[in-house]
Amino acid sequence: MVIRMDKNYLLHVADSKIAYHKKKAKMSYEEKVMIIIELQKIKNEFILSRKDKKKSNKKVWNIQAQFYNPKHAH
Repeated sequence: MVIRMDKNYLLHVADSKIAYHKKKAKMSYEEKVMIIIELQKIKNEFILSRKDKKKSNKKVWNIQAQFYNPKHAH
């Protein structure tokens, strides 16, 4: 089965991806680190909830709140 996409739709998707990545590139490093930490927490919860409960050596970064203070972000 072959799915053919409309050329205008594909161009729209490409433009949307470019805009999305430009917006994310403007985020501060502190914001990006906080997003990574939240994703690590989600992944850690998922690993702990699995039935096989394999041991994981993956840890959530422990960055103190004083390290990231949005009021003092540059």
